[in-house]
Amino acid sequence: MGVEQILQKLGLSEKETCVYLALLRIGLAGAAKVAKETGLPRQTVYSLLADLVKKRFIDQSDKRGVRQFYADPNELLRLVAERKDELEKQKKTLERELPKLLAENKRGGAFPVVQYYEGQEGLKRLFENILTQHKGTKAKSFRGFGINRFDGGLEEYIRGFIERRHSYGVTTNLLIADAPDNFGIRDEQTALGRNVKRLDIDEQEAGIYFVGNRAYFFSYKDNVGVMIENQAIVKYLKDAFDVLWDGL
Repeated sequence: MGVEQILQKLGLSEKETCVYLALLRIGLAGAAKVAKETGLPRQTVYSLLADLVKKRFIDQSDKRGVRQFYADPNELLRLVAERKDELEKQKKTLERELPKLLAENKRGGAFPVVQYYEGQEGLKRLFENILTQHKGTKAKSFRGFGINRFDGGLEEYIRGFIERRHSYGVTTNLLIADAPDNFGIRDEQTALGRNVKRLDIDEQEAGIYFVGNRAYFFSYKDNVGVMIENQAIVKYLKDAFDVLWDGL
C-alpha cells in the first residue's frame, strides 16, 4: 500500500492527498506555491489547506502577513499511531458490548443466521470466520466431517489455516473417509491438535465443520459454502457427531 492509499484511508480526499504530498515535497510554502505544484486552482488550494489544518495533518504560520503551511512527516506518524490506538479501543469496546447486544436479541435465535460463500476467496472468508470464532471466544473445540486431500487451489491456505487454528489452542476431532490422505500427520507435533478417525465411506469432496453455535458446510469441488448459526440446530448436529465419534 502506497502513501496515497494510506492518506486516503486516514480520511483525506484525493485532492487533499495531492496537496499534502506537495507540501511534503516542497516544505514550508504558501498557497500560491502549492497551487503551482499541484496544478489546482489557488482558491481550491486555500480551502484544502484550511481543511488539512483542521484535521491536524499540516501546520500553519504567518510570515509578513502571508500564511505559510508545512507538512511534518513526524506528525503523520503520530496521527497513524493515534488512529491505531483509537481503533484498538473501539475493538475492545465491541468485544465487550457485542455479547451483551446479542444476549438481548429479542429474536432469541429463533431464525437461523445464514451466510453464503462463493469462489476460492469466498471459501477463504468462510475459514477466516471460523478462526474469528476461535480467537475471539472460548470456542476451543472443533468438530468436523473433513476431506482427505487438500486440493482445488487452496492447499497452502488450508495448511496455514490449520496452523493458525492450532496456535489458538484449539483441539480438533475430525472424521474423514477411510482412504489415503495428505494431512502429513506423523506425530503429536505434526498433528497440530488434530485427532482423526475414519468412516467406512468413499472419499468426499465436501466437508462440515462445527464451531460454537455455527455449522459450516462447504465444497472444494464447487467452491461454495454456507454458514448456519442457530444453537438448537448446531447442538443436534454436534450431539450426532459425538455419538458417531464415540462409537468408532
